[in-house]
Amino acid sequence: MDFFSTRLLVLLASILISTGFSGTQAQAQMQVSWPTPGWEDSLWGWDWKSDQLALDGRVIQLAHVTSDAMPGFSDIRVLVDADAKVVLLQQTTDKGEKREFTVPQLAGGAVLHRAEGMDVLKLVAPNFDAYAGGAIDMVYLSNGITKSFGTFKMELLRNGTEWKLYVNGQGGRVPFTTMFMKANKFFGKVIGIDSVSVK
Repeated sequence: MDFFSTRLLVLLASILISTGFSGTQAQAQMQVSWPTPGWEDSLWGWDWKSDQLALDGRVIQLAHVTSDAMPGFSDIRVLVDADAKVVLLQQTTDKGEKREFTVPQLAGGAVLHRAEGMDVLKLVAPNFDAYAGGAIDMVYLSNGITKSFGTFKMELLRNGTEWKLYVNGQGGRVPFTTMFMKANKFFGKVIGIDSVSVK
């Protein structure tokens, strides 16, 4: 018997002893309470967030982001459950890096890029609703010399089972799928992001 099988049998035995249930009762109890996120993390060491969503939900591509302030690109996606509720916001890069943020983390500020001790790019959404969506502020470093920041306002909204990013235009909300961040340069050196454009 391998290590994990032994661990599982010990866990089941301890539950039976501590509860005093019959085998049938204990089995029913286990069916109701398992799996609990966090318990299986320590036992199996798997990423329950992404792996479970791969079975029960799906990933929706929101925006492809490029900039002349930094090399490469990143993609912004949301991971939704079977009811199309947002569970995680995900950033992936051309280098294979992946960052995932929960809705509460978005409320406090999700850092997408950090350099030289400063948050260069951060998403902040204190009133975002996982079922309906809401406003998201993208706070970016505009000038690293003066340590000043700019804000690009957008919305992530649900339409049926789909999610899209929007920006407010003259004619109302306009959806977008690409974003470009123009570099702010001082004597040829990048010191921040000058502006953000979408389409």
